[in-house]
Order: sequence, then structure tokens, then C-alpha cells
Amino acid sequence: MANIPQGAYVSLSRILFLTPTHTATGIFPELKSAGFEVTFVENSTSALASIKNASPEIIVSRPSLPGYTVEELLNKTKESQEFPPIIISTNNGTIEEASKLLNLGALDYWIEPISAKKIQIAIQQKNKQAPIANSSQENNSSKKAIEQSSSISIIGKNQAIKRVLALAKQVAPSKASVLISGESGTGKEMFAKTIHKWSNRNQGPFIAINCAALPEHLLESELFGHEKGSFTGAIAKKIGKFELANGGTILLDEISEMALPLQAKLLRVLQEGELDRVGGVETIKIDVRVLATTNRSMEQWVEEGKFRQDLFFRLNVIPLKLPSLKERGEDVLELAHFFIQKYTKEYSLK
Repeated sequence: MANIPQGAYVSLSRILFLTPTHTATGIFPELKSAGFEVTFVENSTSALASIKNASPEIIVSRPSLPGYTVEELLNKTKESQEFPPIIISTNNGTIEEASKLLNLGALDYWIEPISAKKIQIAIQQKNKQAPIANSSQENNSSKKAIEQSSSISIIGKNQAIKRVLALAKQVAPSKASVLISGESGTGKEMFAKTIHKWSNRNQGPFIAINCAALPEHLLESELFGHEKGSFTGAIAKKIGKFELANGGTILLDEISEMALPLQAKLLRVLQEGELDRVGGVETIKIDVRVLATTNRSMEQWVEEGKFRQDLFFRLNVIPLKLPSLKERGEDVLELAHFFIQKYTKEYSLK
């Protein structure tokens, strides 16, 4: 968002957006035409006064300004349930900063530019979502919390899994790529489905593909599609998984196993939001949120030259590290009970 004076904060009707930018043109008329009332203040003291007077629902703030860091506001969200949730907006974000601020309680982390439409979607999504359980509710299981907001069941009351679950809920409404890592069997695909279910894309498709299951040339065709006659056996045009996922979410399972040449083509899709079918001449625009999973140490994979560093950064905007079952001892009985009930019902056992 590059159109409101640097150091200014924006108040939008009942929603207070604290978003400093560079000029007073561009986004300001767009916000007004979208029905927002816009107010500017020059510093965090005036911003707090404006928050008190306007009773906003959402705040948008830069991570830091001279004499100010967003942690000041994030701490206040913990002090009072009535303090508005905060979206971070920045033009030069980092993985570390995003992870830190989301863990501190930020609702979302945006890379600029942003638009009135994006703001509207965030407000709508925020109003649809139930609040994340606070400290007085921590004894309730994650299963109950999730089943109240969606049909997906993630079971566990272990603090590590609850922290990951809370972060997943915070990042779900954004378009940011998420890299979900963890040992086999920790529930990576379930978390991906949960993120999609909680996102504002949940009415769109959720498409998953295992990157380790196919050789490079077939995986390229599966991901991006191909034109008739583009290679031996291509007897008809094929629509790829990315096109099928348009308007929704794609899960790239076991992304670490993708061949390096194909990684370069995937990087272009993530950077440009467009693809070419194999053998095609038409460039196709797509709008897809990308989630990926791995059971490897991606940092080590990058160091060994087995995975592109630039692609890793693109995928790892929001990292989710799932704890292994051996770290979740208190969840073993709950999981066992769940599977006993599941298979008793599935096989009609008494």
C-alpha cells in the first residue's frame, strides 16, 4: 500500500487500519469509494487515542516506525480481549519477522501493495471466524476448538500442537505460502486441509499432488497441463493441477522430492501467477494459494544443492513445524480413543 503519507495511520469506519505509506493518493480514493471512512494520525500515541474513540475491529500496522514497534500494540491485544486484532503490512518482510509477529498474536502478515478489496476480504473473514481460545480456555482440547469452526478434526491438547494450530488459524485468511514440515504421520496434510477450510478460499477447490510419486516429465504435465501432441502419448489436451486449483488452494506434498529443473518452472508460477502448459503457446493467469509439505530439513537440502534457495524462500513465507507424536505424550490416549471410535463406526463393530 503505497499511497498514504509515511507515518500516517488509517481509520476505516468501524475498522481501524494503521498502515503508514508514502503518498496521499491512490489507495485513499479507493478506500473511500469502497465505503471506508479514512482518518490519519501521526504517531502511536494519537493512534491509541483514535483506537479508543473509533472502537475499530481491525488494525493494520507497519512492523516498526521511528520510536514505535508493533509489539506495543500486540501486547495490548493480550491485555484486553476488546483490543482489535492486528494485521502487519510491510514492503520488505522476512520469514523470521512474519513467524515472530504471528506467534505474538498478529492476525495476518501482508506484503505490500495491498488494496481495498483485500482489506474488505480480511474484515469479512475476521467477522466470520470465532476467536482463538484464550488462556482461560486452554484446558479445552484442540479437537473441540476446531470442530466448532469447521468439520475438520485435529486432535490434541499438547501445547506445541496448540501453538501450531493457533498459528495456522492466524495465517489461513492470507494468500501467503505455507511450508508444513514434520515427520511422517504428524498430520501435515490434515493441517493443509485445515488452513484451506479456514481461508477465504474455502468455497474454491483444494487440490493435492504428491511430488514424489511421479517422474519429472509426468509431474510437470500433472502440475501445469499439456497440449495435444506435445509429447508421445499426449492424445488430448490436459488441464493441470494448478489450473484446476484456480481460486482455491494447491498442496504440493513432499515438495523436497521435486527435480531441480521443475523447481525453476514452479518458481516462475509462484512469482508471476501464470503458467504455460507443456507444448502450449498461451500464458495462463492463475490465482492459487500454495501450501507445501516436507519431512526433510529444507535448510540442509538447500545447502546440499538439492533444492533451490529462491524457491525455498517463496514457499517458506510462513513455516509450520509439526511436533512428532513422541513430543505429544499426553495426546496418545486421546488419539487412540479417536481411532477406536472411527474404525468401530466404519466397520460396524460393537
